[in-house]
Amino acid sequence: MADEGGRCRGRGRDRGRGRGCGAPVNPPPPPQPVTVQQLMLMQAQLMQTMMDRLDHQPAVVPPPVQVRDKRGEFMKGRPLF
Repeated sequence: MADEGGRCRGRGRDRGRGRGCGAPVNPPPPPQPVTVQQLMLMQAQLMQTMMDRLDHQPAVVPPPVQVRDKRGEFMKGRPLF
């Protein structure tokens, strides 16, 4: 099923299923398990990166809150007696 270029040609709706042409016979070995020391090192690196980022970002100050004078708005159309 390979053409002149050595590539495989799929046919029908079963494309992508199975080993196909030129696929490795044996799958690669599974990755080695991660040790506690490696996990702690990754966590320390992540925490250091986060702290560096926080140290270099300027502090965001929220804009001042504008307080409405609700009593003044209410009394605007109502003169005192």
